[in-house]
Amino acid sequence: MARFLIGLNANFSITLTAVLLSFFLRNIQGVQLLDRTALRTMSILGLVLGLALYPSAMNLVPFDLYQLGWGSSLMLALFFFLTIFLILAGNRAGFVLAACVAAYALKLLESDNLWDYLADPFLIAWCLITAIVECLRVCRKEVSLTGYEDVVSR
Repeated sequence: MARFLIGLNANFSITLTAVLLSFFLRNIQGVQLLDRTALRTMSILGLVLGLALYPSAMNLVPFDLYQLGWGSSLMLALFFFLTIFLILAGNRAGFVLAACVAAYALKLLESDNLWDYLADPFLIAWCLITAIVECLRVCRKEVSLTGYEDVVSR
């Protein structure tokens, strides 16, 4: 079973590890590692990264973003400024990005590509599911605000 999972994905990203750790700590210990704002920020960032990264890695677009992850100082600078902005804004997702960059600098995963520390297919799947659930929640709230449920129930 472990070999099958490694075949699907060699390493989980640091971001997914933080999300899972937060989920388990909240449910087991009652500790809120990542609040709702941080999780929402990470799901939006993951969705944007996934929608940009995976099509370019599969040559569906003319530019390969995955190549930028191989020691690009531009990407490191971009994520440095994004990390500082999020931390100063009080968003805990900034600490997750800082952990990703620190893990990349320490070469904690097998990969030498920064993207692998930031995102993986399981994280992107979580981001998609989160986005769908959030859209359904907003749509349900809009329907209840318009009184549509009252009309339908009569």
